[in-house]
Amino acid sequence: MRSISLALVLLGSATLSQLGSAALPQAPLRRGNQDVEQALRTRGGGWRSKQPPPPSPHEIVEPPAPVSSPLPAPALPHANLKAVAILSAAVGSWAVLRAPEVRTWFQDVSPLHSKYFPLSRHQVLIFLAWLTNKIAVRVPGRSDGKSWKDAMASPVRFFTPSGYAFAIWAPIFLGELMLTFYQLGSSRLAPALHPYLARIAPPLAQAFAAQSLWCLAFRPWVGRMQFVPTALLAMTAVGLSRVHTILREGVAAGAMRPWDYVIVHLPLSLHFGWITCATLVNLNGWFAVAPSLRTGDKLGLALASVNVAVTLGGQITLASGDPVIALVVAWALYAVADDLLPSKSILRKNGLVGDDALDCLEISARVSAFLQAGLAGAVMLWKLLLRAGVVAPGDAVRLMTAAYEPVKSLFT
Repeated sequence: MRSISLALVLLGSATLSQLGSAALPQAPLRRGNQDVEQALRTRGGGWRSKQPPPPSPHEIVEPPAPVSSPLPAPALPHANLKAVAILSAAVGSWAVLRAPEVRTWFQDVSPLHSKYFPLSRHQVLIFLAWLTNKIAVRVPGRSDGKSWKDAMASPVRFFTPSGYAFAIWAPIFLGELMLTFYQLGSSRLAPALHPYLARIAPPLAQAFAAQSLWCLAFRPWVGRMQFVPTALLAMTAVGLSRVHTILREGVAAGAMRPWDYVIVHLPLSLHFGWITCATLVNLNGWFAVAPSLRTGDKLGLALASVNVAVTLGGQITLASGDPVIALVVAWALYAVADDLLPSKSILRKNGLVGDDALDCLEISARVSAFLQAGLAGAVMLWKLLLRAGVVAPGDAVRLMTAAYEPVKSLFT
């Protein structure tokens, strides 16, 4: 009995010691000896009466930079299951609508029933995909605008456009509304464009499906898994790029009249250009919450995003001859530069990042925006000169080759 009583006493003493240590605040890493000994005195009643010497210089640590409250971790396993389900649905719709047999099936422009249902398969697909996207967009709770900035774990976010930039959605939504109902009668209203509408139906439906799933994923439950909405926006951009390529073929073939361009081509070009830029914005949102990235890494990735936007905008504009893409990229980059101004930037107001670094990014985005706007103006001017007969189609290649030769000689 005495051994059992002694064991119980020892067990109780150990338990009280553990509870006492759990109640005490843990000393931060790399503190000086004074803090450690103070904690020991609190737990054990004091080990020394002599005041310890001050810490050596190599043990002194600078205080950490102020950060906002950490982003709450997603509620596992439900958040992970949601992310897997949404990404699986996006990949599944991609695989189905990209299958050659499916694309061939939708290219049949004959009506499903000449008497009772005069619409073709592709017309029904475009209408249903657009309707699904509109319903998904209307569901509240997305982490848009300020709510997304407030939800970020780190306040150090560099690549974010000002709020007015999102006004571009108004012409996109209005144009796609007109497009959806215009294509229902395209067999009579635009017979030359009708086969091209049948070809864009599968990739356009895939883009609408990915964007609808993005509306479900871009919510607070996603937590640090910002790669999920980023991947969905990238899939939307790839689908719209295929749509844009087919529409440019219609323009080159002369199948698109001026009103066809305004109703069909223009809203989809705006959508394609903006989603491409929005993918980069979401990508930098993912970088912002990555715990392994330092502030300098995030700044470098933001600068790289500016270069990627300029490269994609310039390449697509020159390859397709569509100035709308360059104008949209210019609009997005100018809004990014505007958000970095001293009067608007939270990073400047809170002193979280040096002004020199922010000035570098702001100037880079602003200059890139003006370059994209200049490229769009040059393309439009060239088209006017072509229509007036001042230049020939092959002159553009010869001029670009002549301009490239002096630059090439500098690196050879």
